[in-house]
Amino acid sequence: MTPTDTVLLGNYGFIIWDKDPLRLYELGRLVPERLPNHRVMTLFVGKIQERKDKASEGSLHILEGLKSVHNKRENLFFEEYNNLEGVRECTSQ
Repeated sequence: MTPTDTVLLGNYGFIIWDKDPLRLYELGRLVPERLPNHRVMTLFVGKIQERKDKASEGSLHILEGLKSVHNKRENLFFEEYNNLEGVRECTSQ
């Protein structure tokens, strides 16, 4: 059976623990159970917030998780978003 429609789940923003962008991909894995005839694509575009009053080290494990979930097919992650010319696709395998 081939999918008839595509569902796109996406968000953008800073990569910080309280937003937990990895949960978006968990949702992407659950949607096909309810919509079996739909292709599901999940997309997050973000960057680590660079502030002097907040340490960014806590967000590094989330960044690594986002890079590891990126598969160039249905799970996409693009790092940085404030300068559209500077947006780069995750380069992890």
